[in-house]
Amino acid sequence: MATQISKADFRDAMARVCAPVNIVTTDGPAGRGGFTAT
Repeated sequence: MATQISKADFRDAMARVCAPVNIVTTDGPAGRGGFTAT
């Protein structure tokens, strides 16, 4: 597929993509920690 789109169209499309965000936390012997992952 060799379809060309403009940078503006690509940016607009990516702004509409829904991606889940996961928050991972821990409270272990080394202390608290956490991060977000998509």
